[in-house]
Amino acid sequence: MKKRIINIVLVGLLLTAISLGGCVKEEESLKMALIPAGEALEEVERYEPIAKYLGEQIGKEIELVVCTDYTAVIIALKIGDCDIARFGPFSYLLAVEEAKAEIIVRGVKKSTGQDAYYGYIITRSDSGIKTLEDLKGKTFAFVDVASTSGYLIPQAVLRSVGIDPEEDFTETFFAGSHPAVIEAVKAGQVDAGATCDNRWEDAMENGVIEEGELFIIAITEPIPTSPTVVRRGMDSVLKEKIRNAYLNMPADLAEQAVGTLSGYVIAIDSDYNFLRDVATILDLDLTGME
Repeated sequence: MKKRIINIVLVGLLLTAISLGGCVKEEESLKMALIPAGEALEEVERYEPIAKYLGEQIGKEIELVVCTDYTAVIIALKIGDCDIARFGPFSYLLAVEEAKAEIIVRGVKKSTGQDAYYGYIITRSDSGIKTLEDLKGKTFAFVDVASTSGYLIPQAVLRSVGIDPEEDFTETFFAGSHPAVIEAVKAGQVDAGATCDNRWEDAMENGVIEEGELFIIAITEPIPTSPTVVRRGMDSVLKEKIRNAYLNMPADLAEQAVGTLSGYVIAIDSDYNFLRDVATILDLDLTGME
């Protein structure tokens, strides 16, 4: 039986919708949903210059709405309470299936100039683990069921070498965030875990990981960067104005909102088809709620 991942991601539909009561639609303004990586106030402060810039470019006020998670954003888009949002690649697939979100752009990485990133499978350098095959019988940390580099792609990588995470690990758990996975591996709470290059680089730059402390066992194939979407049915002229505003966004503004980015490029839905193929291989159902 297919795993109903969408049910997990959208659990608590009614309660979450109620919690988004502040997302009241006004024609003279648009709502941009944010998912705070840290403190909500700090997230709003980081995005305020972006909101001002976008508003000036499209001639409408942009109101920032803080949501608790991707579940809340998907619901807000679905019921028309929010207009613009940024997703991870896998959660984007869920937003398309459940809310018919319409993709406009995706980010360009500041460090590489590419519109793609990589997933890492990591361990402690002193763990004795050198290959993926060495992970059998070990403990492992994923990020979240809706995480691309923290769950979907690592599963495919592991299964490609004959490792079934549900059968071949002595314990698996979801840490909830990429930094939490890195911390768990560093502390020896788990033998290995899944994260992404952006969070690895952040941890190195901020001194969370010391040189040589952790070891990268495997690097995934390139993954398209996180897409920005608008709600379904948005006026095509307005949609194009928003897209062009992102494409012409100054690099310092793009970096202020998402520290790893320097700009945006046009994105289309088919850019993420290979992730749908991976979901099919892993028997994950993205078709909707039961």
